[in-house]
Amino acid sequence: MPLYQGVPEAHRVGIHECLVSQGPHYPMSVSTAEALIEARIHAAHLADTFPDVKTLVDVGCAGGHLVLAWLELGRFAIGIDAHPDAPPCLGAPIFLRDATLPLDAVPRADVVTCLDMPEHVPESSADGLVLNLTLMAPLVLFSAAPPLYAGAHGHINCQEPPWWEEKFARLGYHPWPGQDEWKWSLKEKIEAAQGCSYIWWAWSSPARIFKKVVAERQRSAP
Repeated sequence: MPLYQGVPEAHRVGIHECLVSQGPHYPMSVSTAEALIEARIHAAHLADTFPDVKTLVDVGCAGGHLVLAWLELGRFAIGIDAHPDAPPCLGAPIFLRDATLPLDAVPRADVVTCLDMPEHVPESSADGLVLNLTLMAPLVLFSAAPPLYAGAHGHINCQEPPWWEEKFARLGYHPWPGQDEWKWSLKEKIEAAQGCSYIWWAWSSPARIFKKVVAERQRSAP
């Protein structure tokens, strides 16, 4: 079943092959092949950690490498990106949407990923982005560049992790206790595969895994 029901086919970004990623979220030196290798490692690591997670939405997906990697595992995935110059590649299904604004149709999935994209969003739009992420899934894999990376690649809103954590907490989402071990394990797998290459998402900035926490009174309700 499609994750994005009721969205006309015409709203999808056109699909084409690309040799080098040129979207606003990518360093020019990162090739599609390298990015896809890292995405496959990341997708497998996520699937191993959360085996019940079957559907994924990647917000700020740019070329859609993580989307494609998730589809290769035999699971459902779509990408969302606001920039028409973010080139989709290898057939990843991508929808052109601004995830900081109210969406005409909100895709629901088991997990939503938003990696190294939030720092491109103005501070005034951050609450809208976080709200949409929490509406999409009970599990959020999130990373945003801290102040150290301010000014790089169009970074306009680089914040320390607690700034984002507070926004998620207001909506009932809190850091998953195992996230640090998960991140180090992911880093080791990518380095083993590519020899300490530049990891352009999920490690280049402080990654966080947020899970929706159900209030005790809700758990005990009949």
